[in-house]
Amino acid sequence: MKNILSSEEYLIYYSYQLQSSAEFMSNSLNSIGIKTSLINHAYFNGINFMENSNKTVLAMISGPDNESIIADLHNLKNNFKKENFSNVFILVSEKQQEKIPVEFQNIANIDIIKNWPSFVQRNIAVSIFVGQLYSNIVKTTFNKRK
Repeated sequence: MKNILSSEEYLIYYSYQLQSSAEFMSNSLNSIGIKTSLINHAYFNGINFMENSNKTVLAMISGPDNESIIADLHNLKNNFKKENFSNVFILVSEKQQEKIPVEFQNIANIDIIKNWPSFVQRNIAVSIFVGQLYSNIVKTTFNKRK
């Protein structure tokens, strides 16, 4: 399975509710020299995801209006080879999680308190994820230079 830390490029696909978190993630990764592309559903289908084997899709899904994003994930599932499913990481709210294709295994729930969904809590959860990812990438990169 491909490790999220070894990615050379991240495609950040986000729902409207998590737009500020997606921008924070993109800016954080760009600050340490990692290329990111912010993608909303209008541009998702036109990208050749397998152009670069070190590309990772980070999908961030919450809120009630995600039918097109869910449909895009199903299309991605149908067009990906099974060995590439490990290149997809999904951060999702509890209510949206049941809509995600079961083939994707890298799924994290972003509802901090069960049965109490909150826009603020979800963005905090994603910010924590970004901080951990950032920290681990910096540590990994620093250790490679030694």
